[in-house]
Amino acid sequence: MGVECYFDNIRLAKWADLLFLCVLPSHLPQVCSDIHCHLPSNCLVYSFTSAVPLNRLLMLLDHNFIIKPQYKFVDYDDVTSVWLLHNQVCTALKDKLVHSATVPLSMKGGLFLDRRWTSAVLYALLNMCTAEKLDSGNTLQLLNGLFETGVSTETFTYHSFVNSPNATSDVHKPDELFPWISLVNAQTKDTPLTDLLSRNSGLRDCISCMYYNVFANLAEG
Repeated sequence: MGVECYFDNIRLAKWADLLFLCVLPSHLPQVCSDIHCHLPSNCLVYSFTSAVPLNRLLMLLDHNFIIKPQYKFVDYDDVTSVWLLHNQVCTALKDKLVHSATVPLSMKGGLFLDRRWTSAVLYALLNMCTAEKLDSGNTLQLLNGLFETGVSTETFTYHSFVNSPNATSDVHKPDELFPWISLVNAQTKDTPLTDLLSRNSGLRDCISCMYYNVFANLAEG
């Protein structure tokens, strides 16, 4: 209910702020050929076509605002039993054990998402603020409000996102925009944000808690 279905990829690409790419690898070249000239620069493309690497997607779409999940899975008896508890997705989403098993940056369910992917999600938020012409000072205030760890309300600084080796943490103008960040680079190279995630356990815990609460609220609804 409330979902409009149609078969015009170009119309979708022109309209979308967030586009989920869910096609077979064999269909991908034609789909990308259809839409690549029509994607707004601030349209976030989330690819579920796991067999196609990021650099290939970048070439096909001529677009660097792309996220592609990088999953790792470790199989052992206790983990496997969690995934066999339910055969219905809606039922599984109401189970707190399943919620815990799917939390990013955790191996509770044997499922692990690379920290570069997690960084790319945060860089996507940063780019969205830049696309809305939100200056760096207000962007940091917004992100720190979202990701308050309980230890410090100043988790993020300008240099949590932007690498500037000759600058101190205070050398930037809060009324200027953040530079646009290539999400392809964020997922294929180490960044200041991946370093922060590695060092800051409070931030990792906060991300996990936010993720868990979203699913918990859905289950209650």
